[in-house]
Amino acid sequence: MLRCKPFVIPWIADVCARAERLGKTLLAFSHYPVLDSFDGATGAEGALFGETNIARRTPRRAVERALLAAGLSLHFSGHLHVEGVTRRGSGGQSLTNVAVPSLVAFPPAFKIAHPGEGNVAVETVELSGLPVHPRLRNAYEREAALLGEEPDDAFSAPSYGAFLRAHKRALVSHRYFPEEWPRAIVERVADLTLEEIACLFTGESAGSAPKLSALGQASAIDIAELGRLPMIELVADWYCLRQGASLALAHIEESRLPLYQFLADRFGCEPQTCHDSPAKGFVAIFLGALGLFLERAGNSQAHIVVPSNPARQDASA
Repeated sequence: MLRCKPFVIPWIADVCARAERLGKTLLAFSHYPVLDSFDGATGAEGALFGETNIARRTPRRAVERALLAAGLSLHFSGHLHVEGVTRRGSGGQSLTNVAVPSLVAFPPAFKIAHPGEGNVAVETVELSGLPVHPRLRNAYEREAALLGEEPDDAFSAPSYGAFLRAHKRALVSHRYFPEEWPRAIVERVADLTLEEIACLFTGESAGSAPKLSALGQASAIDIAELGRLPMIELVADWYCLRQGASLALAHIEESRLPLYQFLADRFGCEPQTCHDSPAKGFVAIFLGALGLFLERAGNSQAHIVVPSNPARQDASA
């Protein structure tokens, strides 16, 4: 926008000034986000997968600075089908981007904005508990039959949320692995258990890993649980946490979350960290992003209150 449509910024500043002068609550909407919807985790994704659609569509800091200077305070975005709230501030002015999920992708939800005096309450309405429409299920079943594929677990999902959760797992095998992940990494780690993944870092063999067991005991983690969980399940949950933040937690088995936190805390790292093998380095950055997603999920809320004009609110205070 700054490069191709710079004239939009003065117009936004004018609208913000008129809203301030008239005491109006201003809501801004555009297709793409104006702040990083993943609140800092996009750098890890770029290091892992390169110039993906998400990396290309992540706004740069220049956009943030321009909109803060224009006086914009609240913006709703789509495109990424992600649940997320990102806030940035400078010089007493703050900007909040509310990323709105999709009705047809995980997590299925929409937003209701309730403008009030000096703030906007944003409510999230989930659709996970709805039944799966028979026509939707039948269409996927017919497609699988025509392709000679086995019926997917999603076809027998008890709810719409479970259907889209299973769909997210299918995307790992059918889209993310073949289109985004390096082939050598998929071949190296996709069929491992989480215990074997952890052993990449301890240099041990699964089933005989005293160093890993000691780490598990220190964190109150049963290493046998890691041995029963395939890496592909973690990958699917990684994408669910990325897309759904707090909305994803209800769709992940509660017993898995401490295991994921353990792996993220013990073996996750920043994208700039070096490792002695490509696989270990990739997994370490992947687990580092997992830690950010878990933190984001724990801190996010389905219902939030956002100042609609921080400058006016500060002045009135």
